[in-house]
Amino acid sequence: MDAETHLDVFDGHDVTPEAFRERVVGIDELVDASREEFVAALTESLSGFVDADEGSWTDDELDRARAKVDEKYRADDWVRRRPGSRSD
Repeated sequence: MDAETHLDVFDGHDVTPEAFRERVVGIDELVDASREEFVAALTESLSGFVDADEGSWTDDELDRARAKVDEKYRADDWVRRRPGSRSD
């Protein structure tokens, strides 16, 4: 994983490439599979877990996803939270 390239897309952070490398790894460092093989296996596994069928998102699903983004993922507290500090 190229820490410098990844970090260059973010503005105003204080994360060093060294700190990034301590916390972030590529999938190839965790499993003996290509990215494509891993994505296919993960898709199959999650689809089975939630009994999903291949298709497209409904308007209701997209509305709920947008609401979740507004409610949670745009919250500064959530974005800046450190792993292990989660209280919920």
